[in-house]
Amino acid sequence: MCAKRTSRSPSSDGGSHIGRRAFLLSLGATAVGLGVAGYLHWRGPKAASDDPPAPDLGSELFPDAAGHPLALAADAPVTIYPRTAWTPTKPDLRRMHVMNGVQRITIHHSGMKTWEAEGWSPTMAEIEAIREFHTGTAPKERGWADIAYHFIVDRAGRVWQARPLVYEGAHVKGHNPHNVGIVLLGNFDQQRPSAVQLTAVTDFILFLRGLYRVPAGQVFTHGELGQTECPGKMLQAYMDRLRSTWT
Repeated sequence: MCAKRTSRSPSSDGGSHIGRRAFLLSLGATAVGLGVAGYLHWRGPKAASDDPPAPDLGSELFPDAAGHPLALAADAPVTIYPRTAWTPTKPDLRRMHVMNGVQRITIHHSGMKTWEAEGWSPTMAEIEAIREFHTGTAPKERGWADIAYHFIVDRAGRVWQARPLVYEGAHVKGHNPHNVGIVLLGNFDQQRPSAVQLTAVTDFILFLRGLYRVPAGQVFTHGELGQTECPGKMLQAYMDRLRSTWT
């Protein structure tokens, strides 16, 4: 997938619908408890078949540390499609960890090829192909419990739910706990992200930061946490510019 490079050290580490403005203003008291409200702190070994599986907490888009919904798709500033819109296949919970709250966000590109399609059907097929590659057991496939990322941003600016956010992803080796993985479809060493793709990921990052109180210094690109060229030089440049505007 992505070529290796020298890594940069990171900083330290539905319910009823409500309006987004009122919802975000009410987050203060709720979010303070995220670190202590996570009573599901099970982290047994992934590979041990005799250990209990991760609890089936459902597929809430934006769970708190205990798996309860903090927000709905309608609260987000982008159009979000649920996992069931592109696959009927569920994750292998026997090999997954509960997230226990969100503290950081990491941005990726899919990277294996350029991607220009904006249509619904080819996009769904591409997401499913990524899931099959991540979960497959053939040589050079990953053999993971599910697709690695939590959300996917396509060329038309749609956001797709991938791995349920209540569970840790598999998108940054050694840095998956409490880390939301967002991937943009495309290879941004070879092409530019579309304008609507960048607008969508920008709005979505800001929404997640507000929802989970993620500091500006805890929004990374993959290459800043690991030895990889991901998310490609063009998306990296955009992320550098975007974060420079945050206070």
